[in-house]
Parts: sequence; C-alpha cells; structure tokens
Amino acid sequence: MYKGLAFRLNGVCVELENSDSDLRQGAYTMARLCRQFVIRIYGTGRLGLVTLLTALGNLPSVQVADAEKPQADLTDGVDTRHFLVRFQQEECPTELRGIMELDIRDYHLTLHHYLLHQRMPCGRCGAPYHTTGFCKTKVEHLGKMHGKYRRRYDGAVPTDQVGDAIHYRHPDGECLAVFLTTL
Repeated sequence: MYKGLAFRLNGVCVELENSDSDLRQGAYTMARLCRQFVIRIYGTGRLGLVTLLTALGNLPSVQVADAEKPQADLTDGVDTRHFLVRFQQEECPTELRGIMELDIRDYHLTLHHYLLHQRMPCGRCGAPYHTTGFCKTKVEHLGKMHGKYRRRYDGAVPTDQVGDAIHYRHPDGECLAVFLTTL
C-alpha cells in the first residue's frame, strides 16, 4: 500500500520499499544494493579486477556481490584510482573487519571502510582514526600497529592476462560467438 511513497527523515528523502518481495538469490534491487556494505580498495594498479575478486572470494566469510570503478558524474571530479567493492551482507565481513591493509602477492592494497571512517587510513601505521600527517605512532610500535591492521593473503590467485580493447570489439554476432568459444 505504501510502497514507493517518499518522505523526509532527518533531511534525507527515503522511499519505502517492500523488502520481502523479489528476494531471489543473486538478484538485487537498487534499494537493497545501496544497503550492502561497501569498501574502497586502493593500490590495485595492474593487479586486475579478476585477480582481486578471486583473492577476496577465497577469504572465509567474504562474499562479493559487485565490484566497479566509480561512476563519473559531470558535476563531480571523480577519483578513479580505486575499486568500489560491495559485499553480500549489510555489515563488514568478519575476515575484513578492522583490516585497513591487505597484501596480495607483491601488491599492497589499502582498504578504506568509508562508511565507518570518513578519512583514509594512515599510510604510516595503518590506523583508521587519523591520517598520515597526524600520526604520532613511535617507530618501535609500527610493527605492532601493522600486525593489527594488516593481513597477508598467500593463497592461490589466477594470473589473468587481459588483452587490449581491440580484442573485445566484434563486428558481428558470429565473430563474438567464435571468440567466446575460444575462451
């Protein structure tokens, strides 16, 4: 009866939805997707999205629902040096809770839990409560701080080589079908 009705709550426009309808495995409404826990992952560089998602998916209790580069609005200057990763739960996965740095192979990734901490984690000690300019951690305590906020993933990770954009442009459906069968 009230589905789709919009009202103002604490200065935010909220639209009512029926949260029990259309609950299908792997299908998300836009409102449900907005409620999922999201982090920003910096430092992926040439690691690649497939490798990143495989490594995250191999961690216990981590189920990724979606990953993307940030969308560019014409009105905003968008930082595209990170991936937005949405999980299948509404809270942070237990394996990543409190973790600000993740080492995969030779890549050092910074996890920014921006829904919980407004600022980026400290680049020196990894703490989420202050930035590098305000870090007062003594040198002898840096190892302890890194142990608290950093994890290393040593599991198997695929080495996928993504081709140039020209490899993915196909003039017709037959060419695309041949390409997909050769994958």
